[in-house]
Amino acid sequence: MNKRFIPAAIISILVIVSTLRLCWGGDDSLSPTTQTKPEIPIDKRLTQRIDSFVAAEQHVGSLGVMVYDLTADKAVYAFNESTPMRPASCMKLLSCVATLKTLGTHYTYRTRLYTTGTINNDTLQGDIILKTQFDPAFNRDSLYLLVDTLGKKGIKGITGRVILDMAFTEPMDHEEHWTAGDLKTSRMGLIYHGYNRMRTEMLYALQHVAKITVRKDDIVFGRLNPHKAALLSEIRTPIRVPIEKALRN
Repeated sequence: MNKRFIPAAIISILVIVSTLRLCWGGDDSLSPTTQTKPEIPIDKRLTQRIDSFVAAEQHVGSLGVMVYDLTADKAVYAFNESTPMRPASCMKLLSCVATLKTLGTHYTYRTRLYTTGTINNDTLQGDIILKTQFDPAFNRDSLYLLVDTLGKKGIKGITGRVILDMAFTEPMDHEEHWTAGDLKTSRMGLIYHGYNRMRTEMLYALQHVAKITVRKDDIVFGRLNPHKAALLSEIRTPIRVPIEKALRN
């Protein structure tokens, strides 16, 4: 396996400290060309606390620390800052911040189940469409809750297809330089296991949860036409759920 190392940390701290500017008394007699820029004080207590952490903790793996003060515009603390290491949880901090910045703190994932046509007796004369987003919390139980609404409608068979409208079809996989366990697919949402896995799970849910007669060949990849479909049920996951889980692990 090709192991490429990049500067980061197995156990790392990413701290960005913004200090307040103090009021500096200037000499009015000084001209703009002779006046020097005052030195911005650094939080000494912070560096002492990091020193204590670095010295006292019994770290598993490698440790690297870099603290950059945006106000002073310089690094104010460094320990093993240039040592090549594998990326660690500091990367997910940046990912979570970028996610919240892009989607907003009130964003909600929605995985929806639609139908087309009408129900005659116990048969749906139309299609079933599962419209997914990137919900990391959508799992097998979530799928069962969605599909169970079909059974509660009294549907026992369909004349159309079961359409899986997925943003991507291939499962998430390791990069070449990642170590085993970097990507724990067991912790990921069902969406990230790819189309084939979703197809298998959908077949089981329809047959054994909703008790609907359907063949595997009837389950296909496709796109939702919202003008021809009616929303039947949905699962909602606030973005705080996967964010909190990611930051705890």
